Amino acid sequence: MALQIFATNSVGAGIRADLTTLDDAFIASGVTVGSTDGTAIRGTGSYHDVNVQGTLIGNYDTVVLGDEGTVDHDLHLIVGSSAYMAQFSDTGYGAWIRGYNSTVENSGTIWSNYRGVVISASNAATQSTVVNTGMIDGRFTGLFHAGNETLVVQNSGTIKSLSQAYLGSEGIDQIVNTGKIIGTVSLNDGADIFDTKFGTLSGTVDAGGGSDKLYGSALADTLNGGADEDILNGYGGDDKLSGDDGDDTLNGGEGADTLSGGAGTDRASYSSATSGVVASLLTSSINAGEAKGDTYSSIENLTGSNFKDTLHGNAAANSINGGAGNDIINGYGGLDRLTGSSGNDTFIFDTALNAATNVDTITDFNVVADTMQLQNAVFTAFNATGVLNATAFVKSASGVAADASDRIIYETDTGKVFYDQDGNGGAFAGIQFAKLAAGLAITNADFFVI
Repeated sequence: MALQIFATNSVGAGIRADLTTLDDAFIASGVTVGSTDGTAIRGTGSYHDVNVQGTLIGNYDTVVLGDEGTVDHDLHLIVGSSAYMAQFSDTGYGAWIRGYNSTVENSGTIWSNYRGVVISASNAATQSTVVNTGMIDGRFTGLFHAGNETLVVQNSGTIKSLSQAYLGSEGIDQIVNTGKIIGTVSLNDGADIFDTKFGTLSGTVDAGGGSDKLYGSALADTLNGGADEDILNGYGGDDKLSGDDGDDTLNGGEGADTLSGGAGTDRASYSSATSGVVASLLTSSINAGEAKGDTYSSIENLTGSNFKDTLHGNAAANSINGGAGNDIINGYGGLDRLTGSSGNDTFIFDTALNAATNVDTITDFNVVADTMQLQNAVFTAFNATGVLNATAFVKSASGVAADASDRIIYETDTGKVFYDQDGNGGAFAGIQFAKLAAGLAITNADFFVI
């Protein structure tokens, strides 16, 4: 084990420090070390600590530690707050770490004419870390994760590029940005996490493959989910969220957001809203609260907040969950699945009845707290509005009207709910419009005609 200390300038051709396993290097503040024709510091094998407090310049690569990402490990680079690293060729790297269980701690400046920092390790069971409080700047790529290892990035400084601020590959990327990221972010494969809630982002985020979680900033962000089932949260600003393939959950947060589900069965969620919302998949122009200004494309499902919400589906088969609070839920057309969750919830039925294409399932109807609201323009046999008359309701195992005054029939063994225009008169058959749990202690008081 040897420590090579640079206390005076060392600039010239060839490698300035040639390290083997267990060797370390230290460049003092105010000292310049540079290679005029190649790599400045080259470390083969494992267990290297390189501490840069001065200036380090490479014509090709500035620092290369390790040889093989499946074999070498425990490679550590520290760049001090007054330190400066630069690399000038069109294809080299500012820092290339080729081993697992490694770290880069930068509070200075790492600049590259090609790629600023590259982490390449092929060990899916391990993790490397980049902590940046300074500047990582690559003309083509700021930070490149090239292996299948998990890479954790904590950025409170700046990571920037004219093109790709961050580029991932098949490994898992876990990025928390409380600083600035300038340029595109491409995570590619893996179940990645990108969180810039308390930072700023200038560029789009593309998650790629894997079930990813993306959290935007307080500004206007563009987040793209890619393949698989993703969670996208715009946080603040007027965001553009695209789920792309897979069954995705999109939460625009504050601002007027554009939510595009893409392929799959996708959900718009307001679960993090701090007050109730009005959200309509059918007519988004009526949206209010945190949903105001939001628009939807290829969104099938909807989740409300923990407050009093009004939630509308559309003609498709929607799944709508009100969350906590006293919610008003209208599936509109389609074979919808409606969940009120906690609170005194109202389920509205005001579209043309069709037992084949327009039957809503209420998954958690509470006979004490919840109400089914019937529009008399659809349920035309009702002349009076208000709580359903007791004589107009019957429940039985057969699901058919018992007399001429029965209009709403609850089938006790299946939970099906029917409307019969003339009771047992025979001219009209009962039409199913809802399904509840079987065996409920339901009464006429659970229905309200408007």
